[in-house]
Amino acid sequence: HLITVTATDSGSLTGTDSITVIVNPPGNTAPTATITAPANNTSVTVGDNITFTGTGTDPEDGDMTASLAWSSDLDGSIGSGGNFSINSLSVGTHLITVTATDSGSLTGTDSITVIVNPSGGTSTLVLPINLGTDDVEERPSGQVIIGSADLDMVLSGVEQTVGMRFNGVAIPQGSTITGAYIQFTAAHTRSLATSLTLEGEDTDDALTFDRNVNGDVSGRPRTLASVSWPSVPAWTGIGDAGLDQRTPDLSTIVQEIVDRTNWVSNNSLVFIVTGSGKREGVSFESNPAAVPVLHVEFSQ
Repeated sequence: HLITVTATDSGSLTGTDSITVIVNPPGNTAPTATITAPANNTSVTVGDNITFTGTGTDPEDGDMTASLAWSSDLDGSIGSGGNFSINSLSVGTHLITVTATDSGSLTGTDSITVIVNPSGGTSTLVLPINLGTDDVEERPSGQVIIGSADLDMVLSGVEQTVGMRFNGVAIPQGSTITGAYIQFTAAHTRSLATSLTLEGEDTDDALTFDRNVNGDVSGRPRTLASVSWPSVPAWTGIGDAGLDQRTPDLSTIVQEIVDRTNWVSNNSLVFIVTGSGKREGVSFESNPAAVPVLHVEFSQ
């Protein structure tokens, strides 16, 4: 409905203003849109084929796959429906949005970021922890703790082992890793002398952690490559996420994993942290916006 109000003065002059009001059928609710692929922060080279899949559901209208519209903040409309592929995204960081529209014109949206890098250059991948079962602590007894408000590296009454899993690692097998690090956000201020060691899980596609599997962090096979983080700087401010909260270069670990014969782009990889002392990073359960983030630069 176009609703218009008209004001008339004593001289019969008028002024108007209008708004649009949508009247939906009784009980109508907005649909839900979900992007299922690619993973958030996927990084590709310009000209690469990218497949987008998603769903749209609504209590009244059921499956709404046919009513999905896709757009990029850089390129505008890029496709429709629940599954399509394109290779024409422009270079840059795209905010990709899918919109589901129901029969009453109500909408629901979901968004991800896709990074399109220039051809022949270095690609950048930015991957935050995105599941509560992907950042965990393991006690010396082998008990896996899921749901902690922070990641204690590594002292929590006793020295424990920390595991972190990163998903959708869009690096082709055999790429050259030119840089890699994990960025933490400080959950607490700590200055206790701390020295940490980071290793990778030696597998093609790492599984999420399972609290029902005793030793599910420490018992996983390790990469030959390991990186020492000796004399970790004091973390002096809650919420700090700077150089002091950034690991040393982890390129050797990532390189060993993506060089595996059966590694496939978009697989998952795990880092395992051991050592002594105490630094506490924000966990997924505490604040999904301040989780550990894996940064990788690579070339093909």
